[in-house]
Amino acid sequence: MTDQEQRPPDGMRKDLPLWVRGVVRLVAVCAFISIPLFWGAGTLDWQRGWAFLALLALTFAVNLTLLLNKNPTLVRERWKRRKDTKRFDKTFGWAYLVVVVAFFVLAGMDAVRFRWTSMQSSLLYVGVAMHVLGMIPVLGALLTNPHLETTVRIQTDRGHRVVSEGPYRYVRHPMYVGISLAFWGWSLVLGSWVAFGVACVVVVLLVIRTALEDRTLRNELSGYTEYCEKTRYRLIPGAW
Repeated sequence: MTDQEQRPPDGMRKDLPLWVRGVVRLVAVCAFISIPLFWGAGTLDWQRGWAFLALLALTFAVNLTLLLNKNPTLVRERWKRRKDTKRFDKTFGWAYLVVVVAFFVLAGMDAVRFRWTSMQSSLLYVGVAMHVLGMIPVLGALLTNPHLETTVRIQTDRGHRVVSEGPYRYVRHPMYVGISLAFWGWSLVLGSWVAFGVACVVVVLLVIRTALEDRTLRNELSGYTEYCEKTRYRLIPGAW
């Protein structure tokens, strides 16, 4: 291996502390998910559970690497706590957290401990495909939108503007499209129809959030109403 191959890309060298923080967060997220997942299963001897965590870790690592090279400012901003988050989004955050934890607990209970439902093993591969498809709009949104923070607020401190490039040409909330596909795919990877049902609840929450976010941006962000007239669809191109 040459010296050039051994050196990390320029973006990584400049943001080495950020890169380290990213790795720590990646490990923390995987650990956080593994607790309800394997607690629900009642055992660590669950191949689909480990396969899911490996898929998630690989995806997070790829996304983090690309973001640190293409949009490192967004990484910093997404990790900050915000005091001016809209009230409805604070409520959404807690509801989303509860439902996501329930998703992993019930997936383990259904697929391993109690076996309430059964799922064909071949659907594992369908789930992986749905996860990959879901990550395309998620990553596209992260690389395109410098204002894609984790909470809904008008970013007056960051020169908030309307973004209409990349996946935003087709739908106004591409990241939610990807997250929805990913959750459905995860339930198939884990082998749980109960988790698939909970994933539908996650999607309902995201749909509600898009409506509230749209209303906020129409009322408070200059140019967003005009953007909505051009990009008419919230989540499904050509339909809705």
